[in-house]
Amino acid sequence: MNIFGIRIRLKQLITLSFVSFGIIWGFFEAGLVLQVIAISDQGAPVYYFGLIAFSIFISIIIAWYTEWKSQRVNKTELAEGVKVKLNKLVKRFRQMIADGSYFKLIYLDWRMQVEWDKTQLAGASRYILDAEDVADYILSATYNILNRLGKSDEYITLSNIDFWGHIRNDLRFFNANIDAVNRQSVHIKRIVLVDIKALEGRAPGDEIKRIREIVKILHEEYQRNTSAFESGKMDWHFYISENYKPDHDISVPYAIITNKISGECLAILPKKKEEKTKPKIEMYFSENKLDENISSYLADFERIAKAPRLIDIPTFYHELFSGKWKNS
Repeated sequence: MNIFGIRIRLKQLITLSFVSFGIIWGFFEAGLVLQVIAISDQGAPVYYFGLIAFSIFISIIIAWYTEWKSQRVNKTELAEGVKVKLNKLVKRFRQMIADGSYFKLIYLDWRMQVEWDKTQLAGASRYILDAEDVADYILSATYNILNRLGKSDEYITLSNIDFWGHIRNDLRFFNANIDAVNRQSVHIKRIVLVDIKALEGRAPGDEIKRIREIVKILHEEYQRNTSAFESGKMDWHFYISENYKPDHDISVPYAIITNKISGECLAILPKKKEEKTKPKIEMYFSENKLDENISSYLADFERIAKAPRLIDIPTFYHELFSGKWKNS
């Protein structure tokens, strides 16, 4: 039952009605015994119907007030809880400013924007939240961090063909890379792992077909944006791995971002899913790239970057469609 916007439970109303009737009936019966109230036999039916009606009326008022007060108290408590959390957030934000941490402020700017967008819920009767799996979330995290970088930043990343599967339906992340080097003057070093067994037709399934689809789109976008791939802007290479599983056993994909001025680093490190655990993504902040949690990834990247099986986009496209892997 809904009365003036307050929902009243029928069971609660029935219980209150019986209690109210008992109290009111007892009060009037006491009046009759003491002869304060006089009722004739003809007035008895009206008397009892009146008691019942009055009991129900009183019960509705009590039930409505109880629910209204309960909701009001909950709203007040929730509002106070929100205020406390906002105050804590402001204090944390001030600490970050005082600390002067460049990448932590970039991370905070992204997260605050996400939460700010969600506050649309306050003025809307319907709001849709994006539900992302771990691959989408990794993509979302790297996309939002990349969009906030500047000319003093270097973005080093090792990924795989699986990571770039999204490009068949969505070019936003690829375009974010183009904007980062052309408009924001970010230097990007990107290596994409490819299993040589897939190129030679020794991988299970139709893996070579999927690789061709992805590389074809990348090559088309490369041709539209050749200036972005100039040396020192976006150095994009494919690494043809003969030891794909060992190469892939580190947290791939990952990104290491360094600031040339402050020397600070940010590592975006997806954590592999273990049994009965959810996939996670780690944002690791460091004051310098000599930190062993940063340097190990940089050393691994440099090892692969010096390998002979490193080829650029147009060369890989040629080998897939016209060269040594065209008949795979």
